[in-house]
Order: sequence, then C-alpha cells, then structure tokens
Amino acid sequence: MDFHGPGFVLSIIGMSMAGWVITSWIRARHGYPLENEWGGCVDKARTPGAPSNC
Repeated sequence: MDFHGPGFVLSIIGMSMAGWVITSWIRARHGYPLENEWGGCVDKARTPGAPSNC
C-alpha cells in the first residue's frame, strides 16, 4: 500500500465522513438530540419555548 499518494488521504477522509454520517444516523434513529460542529443543538421534537436537552 502506498502511503504517499492522494488515494490514501482521500480514503482516510472518506472513512471519517462515513463514520460521522453513521453515528449521526444512529443517534437520530434512537431519539438523541444531534449537535453540530459548533455545539448547537438540532432536535426536531423540541417545541418552541421548551428547554433544550443539549
């Protein structure tokens, strides 16, 4: 395996993105509130004016 080529870097990036998507999907499926990269909360079950679960 060639560790110096762009294919290796792109495969690492692809695996990281796939892990993030799978983790987010599992959390959403089980009802956990999702957080974005800046710590903001995304919770579709939340009503306006209700306290946040994040």
